[in-house]
Amino acid sequence: MRESRTSGSEGGQRETRLRRDHVCYPTALIGPRMRARGFAAQQAEAAIGVAVLNLMLATGRPRSVRRQRSIA
Repeated sequence: MRESRTSGSEGGQRETRLRRDHVCYPTALIGPRMRARGFAAQQAEAAIGVAVLNLMLATGRPRSVRRQRSIA
């Protein structure tokens, strides 16, 4: 029987914390619902939230470069 990745090892605990923080941080930062009352203010609030989440995703996304194929 295989040991669970999250039980007993420091690496697994770290992974669990990272997964939890990945979900909880945007919710804590933006919130589960709108705070603004007016429609224009809600649109602005949504735009700010989307910009923040896109920035967070861009920060964590690996930078990859396509290599040219060498023809032998």
